[in-house]
Amino acid sequence: SECRVHFPFFLHVMLRDEWGNACPQNASQLSVRLSGCALKDSDAKIATDRAGGYTVTFLARASGDVRFTVLVRGEVLADRAVTVRSLASWSKEDAAEWVQTLSHIEVQIKVLARALAQEFIRQNVTGAKIAGGLLDRGALHFAFGIEDMDAAERLAGIISDLIKGAQAPSFYIPWSWATSGKPQKMCEVQAGEMAHTLVMERMKSSIPSAAIVSIYRVEDEGLFEKFFEHRQSVGFSRASNSNERYLWYGSDQGKNYDGILQKGFVSSINTTPTERQVLGKGFYFAPDPRLADFFNGDGPTGQDKKLILARVACGAVATKDALGVAGDIGSLREELEKPENCTPPVGSHSATSRSRTELVTFDDHAAYPEFVVTYRLPYPCEVTWPDPFGSSTLFKLEEVRQDL
Repeated sequence: SECRVHFPFFLHVMLRDEWGNACPQNASQLSVRLSGCALKDSDAKIATDRAGGYTVTFLARASGDVRFTVLVRGEVLADRAVTVRSLASWSKEDAAEWVQTLSHIEVQIKVLARALAQEFIRQNVTGAKIAGGLLDRGALHFAFGIEDMDAAERLAGIISDLIKGAQAPSFYIPWSWATSGKPQKMCEVQAGEMAHTLVMERMKSSIPSAAIVSIYRVEDEGLFEKFFEHRQSVGFSRASNSNERYLWYGSDQGKNYDGILQKGFVSSINTTPTERQVLGKGFYFAPDPRLADFFNGDGPTGQDKKLILARVACGAVATKDALGVAGDIGSLREELEKPENCTPPVGSHSATSRSRTELVTFDDHAAYPEFVVTYRLPYPCEVTWPDPFGSSTLFKLEEVRQDL
């Protein structure tokens, strides 16, 4: 087998019994060993599919040979030698395909990628030309039509990183950050800044009475790297589309916010079942800040409240029926302890209800807490709960933009 450097390699695995029937196992039963091209075992990602099989992926940043071994409960299932082709071997079609895989890094790239890919084909941009360092900021601006010089410079930097091979960065922090994110920095977003305007509009589009007290952007390189890695893994399985969206998170007067800002959205700070986890044991996000405010709980009128506006890699979203009645922790506790209700539905990355007014993530670092919004309400929000047919005035997942 062979693959291209800087492109994901896919191996599809189907376990069958002695009669040839699909025999799915818990994904935790599978493990992967990688050697060569500076790869580590942890660079391999395993995902389930709807047919009961598995997709194993890895991304090599250096050319050469890779030994790829898949094991089930310690027994070797598959052993492959994979040749990773060098950057210089890329055709213009390879280069055009690669540039479109960058769309998940930044919204600006997503806007530019398709046109840039077409220009790569038209101007015969091969891997050899990239390796020769011909695509600098000036070339992208004057020859390839990227008018924004800042975007051209950042894109040129990402393209030049290809030449670094195994030393190429494994992730990129958002272009909007004011710091490097080392150590974590809580940066106040000032009134008048575009981010402040956009976050405030998201809040007030649903809660016009909300008075914004402050907005802080969380700049944490370590947390974002883990989210970036998860988002990229989700994108591998969906043609580079991780289905990322900005969604609201609220939880019992913000009692676990400190843990989230320190560790991210990880299961270790979400251990206690609650009566609202009707779709499974995970983190619950909402397209509508009214619903997140409801999860935040009631407090004295006029008191400061906080919500997190998070980047969420939704991926493939499964529709689930409620496990029990909301508010009845007794009926839910047993269901929430079942393994199948602590992981994404098979073939999916997250889950929602029939009303599509919330989204549940189960995997660690499936979301990044980008903004902390402090606000006040003159009176409690009114939340009209969806009827059995899914009708509701709350915003649905498909009704919110993927970017700010």
